[in-house]
Amino acid sequence: MKSTSNATVDKAAKLGSSTGSSIGNRFNGGQVLGKEIELGNLIYKFNPKDQADMYLRTTEAIADFVGVEYGRDMRMLVKKSNEKIFTEPLPPRAATDTTVPAPGRLEKYHTELMIYHKDMKAYAEQKAKVFVVILGQCSSEVKNKLVTNVGFEALEDSDDVVGLLY
Repeated sequence: MKSTSNATVDKAAKLGSSTGSSIGNRFNGGQVLGKEIELGNLIYKFNPKDQADMYLRTTEAIADFVGVEYGRDMRMLVKKSNEKIFTEPLPPRAATDTTVPAPGRLEKYHTELMIYHKDMKAYAEQKAKVFVVILGQCSSEVKNKLVTNVGFEALEDSDDVVGLLY
């Protein structure tokens, strides 16, 4: 479990928390807090009087949090629903007078292909973590409604962050 420090409280206050002193508590006057201490009391709730504003502030705070934790790609995924597009490198073409590509071009292709697969794997792992962060910032009522939704299992299986947010 993470310890609470003044830096954490300040960070949560900057992310839009209205009560920085509640950081570290799982309950705040009957209100359930999310799992990420840094996000404070910014959680998705069902039918609060300021639901739209709370949704926007919570989503923005989660976007900033995952941006710090996992990088810009995850921040843009949460904030603007932008999935990163990976382009698989094309194999080198053979020279006109031979049937085998030059060894240097073939080595470059293999290196680029390894990087491509490594980046896709890292992206998928980070996306799964972001899915869990978002789900952790849902009140139990919202989480129950999500889990009982017919399409939730497909969202969870594919770690569909965009589908979860909308």
